[in-house]
Amino acid sequence: MQHNPWLRHPKEQNDNRPNNQPRTNRLAGRRWLRSPACHSQDITSSDFKFRIASYNVLAQCYAKNKHFTRSKAEHLRWDVRRRALVEVIHELDADIVCLQEVDNYEKFWLKEMRKLGYTGCYKQRNSPAKFDGCATFFRSTAFECMSVSSIEFDSEPDAGGGQQVEGHPDFATHNVALLTMLRPRRSSNVNKCCMCLANAHLFWDPTYEELKIAQARALVKAAEELSTSSESKSSIGWIPIILAGDFNSTPESEVYRYLTREAGFSSSYVACGLEWKQMETISLSNTQFSQSQFEFKTPEKKNPKGEVQLQSAESSSPELAAKSGECNAGIANGGLLFAKPLDPNSPVFKPSSPSMYKADSRQRSNGDSAGGKEARPAGTAPGIEPAFTNYRDMFHGTIDYILFRAIPTPKRPPSHSGNIQAVSCLSMISELEAQNQGGGLPNLKHPSDHLPIAVELMIQFP
Repeated sequence: MQHNPWLRHPKEQNDNRPNNQPRTNRLAGRRWLRSPACHSQDITSSDFKFRIASYNVLAQCYAKNKHFTRSKAEHLRWDVRRRALVEVIHELDADIVCLQEVDNYEKFWLKEMRKLGYTGCYKQRNSPAKFDGCATFFRSTAFECMSVSSIEFDSEPDAGGGQQVEGHPDFATHNVALLTMLRPRRSSNVNKCCMCLANAHLFWDPTYEELKIAQARALVKAAEELSTSSESKSSIGWIPIILAGDFNSTPESEVYRYLTREAGFSSSYVACGLEWKQMETISLSNTQFSQSQFEFKTPEKKNPKGEVQLQSAESSSPELAAKSGECNAGIANGGLLFAKPLDPNSPVFKPSSPSMYKADSRQRSNGDSAGGKEARPAGTAPGIEPAFTNYRDMFHGTIDYILFRAIPTPKRPPSHSGNIQAVSCLSMISELEAQNQGGGLPNLKHPSDHLPIAVELMIQFP
């Protein structure tokens, strides 16, 4: 096979797996696919290319047999899943890893990710019953963190915080997001470039579409404010914004339309311009794994803290941690979720674009909306989203995304994504493989009900 200079290969990487455990090839069959819109001659020596992954790892407090009736009980156990999750992340070989539904952060995730050379920051839900949150890890040799902040959506009036639901005055979602400003550790002008990364987990209930749109708006607003206030730290006059995480919204949803139409973000998988036959891998239903590969004994303890924490592979950096005052307390309610929609006429949930709810949100197979090609954001290729990123008993579909956008200076042409583009993406598994060993995820090979998504992005400099 001819060497592809665009992509890194596992055999070229240092083997730093924890405890020298054998490689299990949890990503076997998934391929890195280069965008046909990107060519080697488009890259200059000053451009910066990096790999980013997003993965909902399924918090152990949610991994209950009653929620995953098609998964074997042994595949839901934390002592089985924890090592498998680390193996998946190691094989992704990403420079930045955004995780959602992270519990056991200090006792497990921080220690294991340090072994792989990552620095981490974390924001836990402000919930009396659930102890998971969002964690962002980045290679300490590739990036330095300039700032960390967080969002508790229940505390944001623009995101529905404080909204009263009839009969449920203590309604709260406890959803959070983690924002980091990262700077590459490289010479020349690349070393002076910053990027804003938002790792988010939005509310799950599909009947609360207006609430989820409000959370998405608050996320975009916070990222824009952070990037605007930090432009002086960047020598190129603008700071690209990357949104990653579990948005609990399909490509047909109004949340997706808001992010990719009104807010102007490009979906990385769509921007790669790939077709169905490229996106889906061959079935690996005959692949066998030994149960002994999952034996990994680490005591499970929950972290009761809810504040943002930034830990380095060498030492902690308190000056980079968000101040406790930035993390306002949410509304306490015992973690109950209700399926009664909030009032769409509430000022909290009124969209700035009245046409957003009137537009036809059906997606064609090439990624265009039913309205035609002109509906696709400028700068994106005619690609598609994966068939699914989440596969479980009652649902399967795409709800995880990595989106990007550049904010050019007034002197630059108003290009949607001309300053940052998707170079390649990791292909997905087939539905046949997702149904293997019981009919859904998690299973022996895949330790979460979500699949990791990963892309290579390139920041272009003037």
